[in-house]
This record gives sequence, structure tokens and C-alpha cells, in this order.
Amino acid sequence: MTLVTVAGESPLTAPPADGFYLDAYADTAVAPTVCAGGTKVHLGAPRKLTILECRLFSESNANNQFQLSLNLPFDPEVQVYTYVLVVDGNAFRHNSFGSSQKTISHLSFDITGGEIAKKVASYFKTTLILRRHPQHRLLTEFVVMKGSFVPGDDVPVTLRITNIGEDPVTFWSGGRNRGARDSSFVFSGFHNGKPLIDHGTNFNLGGLSFPVTIKPRETWEQPAHLKNWFSFDQAGWYALHGAYHLCFRDPGKSMTTIWEDYVSADFGFQVRDPPADQAKPQK
Repeated sequence: MTLVTVAGESPLTAPPADGFYLDAYADTAVAPTVCAGGTKVHLGAPRKLTILECRLFSESNANNQFQLSLNLPFDPEVQVYTYVLVVDGNAFRHNSFGSSQKTISHLSFDITGGEIAKKVASYFKTTLILRRHPQHRLLTEFVVMKGSFVPGDDVPVTLRITNIGEDPVTFWSGGRNRGARDSSFVFSGFHNGKPLIDHGTNFNLGGLSFPVTIKPRETWEQPAHLKNWFSFDQAGWYALHGAYHLCFRDPGKSMTTIWEDYVSADFGFQVRDPPADQAKPQK
């Protein structure tokens, strides 16, 4: 492999040895090292870390983005930009950290590229967990829960997913619902042919999630209130498309996501002005 050097930076004739280094980003006396791909890092002293647990798993269906998750004995020195991991000339700063009751410290690194991920897996002697299609066959419907509406009504709908395949499927429900609405849902629509304006927000702080398993020929439902997306203040026909985000996992096995996908369906309803004798008086 070839390492790039630029004027004013420390030239390298060989890549730095694999392993962990203190991140010397704040030390102006340390010249930056340019690693494979042009990544610039300030490598401090090498550090030998005791790894208690190592997981390297894909975070994309295309298997080109990975996360390395490490548990090590509690290390009070761990904070932002503490360590740099070098593998085969590629440098990675940990992008998150934490601890559990001062017994275990956690480090996470983003790894980009399947071939680089294989090298990282080889260095840690761990299995590279790839995503794979769960071969799901799901019938999706959005069921409008009332027969008629007048301008200003909320429109409650129910997502209905039926497993029409031969095998059970398991996915995570939740995780995006600690906010003004459940952002696992995505809706778009038209009123009399003109696009509806989404007046809500997908901002959320995560939320509790739990696994849902749908066996063959069984159905799972989840409600939603469309007032959190649109205002239905005019009479006419509303044509909508609804979708719901699914993170699939192996039933009864690892919590790791094996595939991400959306289920979706079209639906519609009519909003009618009330009869004259029921109309609200004009202010």
C-alpha cells in the first residue's frame, strides 16, 4: 500500500504498526500522519488495550458501512478523541464512548468499505457480521378507521401487516417514537390532485423498541393519527401513500439488524362538508 505525504507533514516510508494509539490531536508538537485514503491523524504513544468483547457488524444493506463495538475494562481516560485505531494503514477515531457502572468502557468506530472491514475483523480475530435479505413476504394495508370525515377531523389509520410467506419474520418496533409523532411512519399525499404539505416534524429522541415476530398467516397492527402530518380542512378526495420502516433481525438470535426495509401501501378517503343544518356557524 502507498501512504501519501504532504508538505509540512511527517513523511512515512512504512505504515504505522497496527494497534491503538493515543490521539494527539491537541498536541501541536506532533506532526500529522497521513494514512490510507488521505486520513490525517496525530498519533501519540501506542496503547495496549484489553478487549473483553468485540463485535463488527454491517450498518447498511449494501454491506459497505460497518460499526466496530468494543468493550474493555473501565478506563477513566476514555473521552472524545482518546484513541486512534490503525489497521493496515487505515486510521479510525472512535466516534462514541460510554461506560457501565465504572466496570466496563465502550468504544465504537465507524468502518467504511467491505475490504477494510475484513482486515479489521482479521486483526481482532472476530466474525464480520453481514446483512442479508430475510426473504420476507408481507402484505401491507393502511386501514382508514372511520367511514366518513368532515373538514378539520383527525384521520386515524391502522397499519396492518400480514405475513403471507412460509417463515416467521421478526423486526424491531419503536425506536423513533419519542417525539411529536412516530417517525417510523412516512406519509405523502394529494388533495384533489395537489400535494399535501407536511406540517409536522420527524425530530425524535429515539424511544423504546421491542422485537415483533409475525408467524405465517398472522397479522400485526400499528395505529397512526394523520393529524400529526397533515391538515384535512377542505372537502374532497385525499389520496395518500403510507410506509413504515422495519429493522429485521433473526428470530430468537442476535439483536443485530440483518436488513432494513419499508413496507408501504396506497389508501384514500373522502372529506365532505357537513349538511347545512350541521355546519358550524361562521364567526
